[in-house]
Amino acid sequence: MVYRNLTIADKPAVLDLEPLATCESFDGEIIYNLVNAIPQAILDSTELLISFYNTLDDANLRENTIVSPTNYNTTSSNETIFIRLDNSNGNCFSVSELELTIIDPPAIDEFEEYFFCNNDATAQITIDVGNLPLPLDDYNFLWLDSNETTPEIQVNQEGTYYVRVIFAASVTPENPKDAILKELSK
Repeated sequence: MVYRNLTIADKPAVLDLEPLATCESFDGEIIYNLVNAIPQAILDSTELLISFYNTLDDANLRENTIVSPTNYNTTSSNETIFIRLDNSNGNCFSVSELELTIIDPPAIDEFEEYFFCNNDATAQITIDVGNLPLPLDDYNFLWLDSNETTPEIQVNQEGTYYVRVIFAASVTPENPKDAILKELSK
C-alpha cells in the first residue's frame, strides 16, 4: 500500500494598504516603520509570515529582504515597498504593494504667549496647540512637562510649556523624529 499526504493551503490575500506617510526629520533622514502599515489581524496571525522587499522580483524570489522594517531608512521622497505574506507551510504566498510618502510637517506657531493674572491660587488657564493644518485627530500630542496627550492642558503656574506634535500615521517608538516641538509660554 502507498499512502500520500495531501496538504491544501489557502493563498494569503493581497492586502489593500493605505499609503504610509511620515515627515522628513530635521537632519534629512526619512525613516518608516513598515510594520505600522500591516493590519493587526495579520500581525497577530500565527499562520502567516511577513517579509518586506524593495522590488517585486525580490519579493517573488524571496531575496534581499529588508532587514530592519521597523526602522526603514530611505532617501527617496516616494517609494513602493513590496510585502510578501507566506502561509506557515511556505507553499503559498501573495505580494502586496505599500506606497511610502513624505508629508510636510505641520506649520504651527512656534511661540505663543498667554497672560494670566489672578490672585486665586487654584485658578487655571487652558493652553492649546494652536491652529494646525489638519484635524486634531490626525495628530498625537505629548506635553513634555506633564506627559498629557491631549491638544490642550490646564496650567496654573508661570512657565514655558512644550508640546510634541506628531502625525498619527508616523508614530512609532523607533521613529520619534517626526515630532515638531512647539513652545508655549504662559
